[in-house]
Amino acid sequence: RTDSRRLFNGKLMVAVKTERGQEPEIRLDIEREHSDVRRITLECADDRHLGPDHRSVKVRCRIEPPEAAGHEVTYRIVDDMGINSHLAVLDQDLTVTALGDGHFRLRATAGGEGQKVRVISDLEFTVEGCGEAFRNPYEFIAGSTYSSSIGEVGSGNEKGFATARGDRTVVTFDGLDFGTYGADRITIPIFALDSDDVPLKIWKGVPGSGDELLLLDTIYSKPRQWAVFIEDSWPLLHRVSGIASISFEFERKVHVRGFVFNKADKAHSRLLATEADAIYGDEFTSTGTAVERIGNNVSMEFRDMDFGSKGADSITVWGRTPNETNPIHVRLFRGDETLKEVCEFTRSDVYAAQTFKLPHIEGRWDVSFVFLPGSMFDFEAFRFE
Repeated sequence: RTDSRRLFNGKLMVAVKTERGQEPEIRLDIEREHSDVRRITLECADDRHLGPDHRSVKVRCRIEPPEAAGHEVTYRIVDDMGINSHLAVLDQDLTVTALGDGHFRLRATAGGEGQKVRVISDLEFTVEGCGEAFRNPYEFIAGSTYSSSIGEVGSGNEKGFATARGDRTVVTFDGLDFGTYGADRITIPIFALDSDDVPLKIWKGVPGSGDELLLLDTIYSKPRQWAVFIEDSWPLLHRVSGIASISFEFERKVHVRGFVFNKADKAHSRLLATEADAIYGDEFTSTGTAVERIGNNVSMEFRDMDFGSKGADSITVWGRTPNETNPIHVRLFRGDETLKEVCEFTRSDVYAAQTFKLPHIEGRWDVSFVFLPGSMFDFEAFRFE
């Protein structure tokens, strides 16, 4: 009996010794539970040229030999370099849906018993007419996927980019969607070739274009390890939101593997009343720094407030009112769930901060401030704590 998988020229050889006059008898039981995936075939019966009227197609995966079908197969949407692509999404039932114009591949991979990738299969797709697909800056973006550059840019280690030696290099990434509130911090893994400090500037837009905004002016000075990316993280000078292009400016030779932004903690930040996602009602005036003369039936909405597990137990409101007390109705919405609290803001002739206790709040909510008839309130800002 043996569990050896060794073959001789593709054949199994058995040597049998018998006594004189005996007929040999061989019984061979082949167990197949360890069969590895030898081939993956991705098939799509529909046209793989996708567009606005043909965004989604179903893909079928066939594994050979059939008894290897129990092995895990991993699927990814990638570009030609094997980097995760933002041009499409994949559902669990292997439905591919296009998000934006360009070329991408559906890649299936499977490993052997040691789980190393041994088999790869790609199916190519093209998208036209769907427009630009915006990228998520809160997920790691590989340096090699930059949109444009100024100066000499080369291929970097680990799918990054490399800047010029001794010359100014600007590398720009277009179409980053920071959402309505945005990001306030960035993390970058960098491999510097020597021990000198590396000046780094990060811009919203392209420096020299006329509408750029400096987000970071700093020095990268982490200890060096040859051919090792060491990340550093910095707070931004300005919070960046909406759809934006981001440029990285270097004057020394470095390799940049990529970057990721940190989403600003909107729920626990001091938010201006003018930053509301929506304001509607009969009487109010927005001055740019506050919403004033709030009167009859005014509502202000702040969406996507994620309090996380940290939560909040109180709210501080900066405002003023000539009324002895001005009720502020605070309402929180999450699906079918609604929480209602009333904050009685007392008279103040100047902008002042008043804090009100709330039931403990956790998780993601939409928040509204409602002012009923009789209100006369100037609303500057608020913060949950």
